[in-house]
Amino acid sequence: MNIISYSLFEPKTQHTHRFWDANNGEENRYWFNIESLHIINKILYPDFTMRIYASENIKNNKSYSTLEKLKQETDLQIYFSDEEYCNHEPASWRIKPLWDSDADHLLVRDLDSVPNIDEYKATRYFLDSAYTVSTIRSHENHYQYPCRMLIGLSSFKPKEIPEDILCSDFENFRAKYTPHENKWDNDQIALIKAFTDTNAVFTMLNFLDFKINNQKNDSDFSCQSGSREDIDTIELTDQQKKLFCLVDEYKLSDWAGQPCDARGSFLNKIKNIQL
Repeated sequence: MNIISYSLFEPKTQHTHRFWDANNGEENRYWFNIESLHIINKILYPDFTMRIYASENIKNNKSYSTLEKLKQETDLQIYFSDEEYCNHEPASWRIKPLWDSDADHLLVRDLDSVPNIDEYKATRYFLDSAYTVSTIRSHENHYQYPCRMLIGLSSFKPKEIPEDILCSDFENFRAKYTPHENKWDNDQIALIKAFTDTNAVFTMLNFLDFKINNQKNDSDFSCQSGSREDIDTIELTDQQKKLFCLVDEYKLSDWAGQPCDARGSFLNKIKNIQL
């Protein structure tokens, strides 16, 4: 099984530092792109299933009926959790497929962004490669700790990850690597500790780092680096080319992971591409 995994939860804290998100603080911020993402993922990754790990309280959101309808009409999967949280903790739920015995490939992504062409090509290169873990760094600030590995731009081959990194299950992983202080980026820090600080030999040989878009710095830890030449080996279908032309036309993703609003006419146009 191949999975593209997301988290969706009602925010308990609004983080004003998110200067890169033009829609930060808006109600339903993380609901904007769900329908578009399902279509996009089918165009780019037809052999993957889109899965959302959600808090129970999203059922009270006025947009929930649209999500429920999408679930009923497509193969979208929603896994609910009643775990208590006070900050950004549910963002870590999206890595749970790492412990799914049926998971062959896992892409962990953000619901508030859509992929651009370089993100897709870097991801596809990783999926076709012999590497086990990959991250993409695209914004100029995606460099050094705590942005040396981006949880929303990371990809995995779970069955090939050593147990000394992965631990026996999600709870043990979180207990081992998550900082005690409750910070908004604890989910990302846990991944960094696990995959860049735990097993140096594994990381050096099996971790593939891509710097794309606005990021020009090499990784600050020992790993393998993807190149422009690697990205350019990936070919697109005509349908995928049309999709990325629209992403560019609507200026949705100047850098991979950029928050955007993919509703309205963009959504209507990609529906036509999918037909």
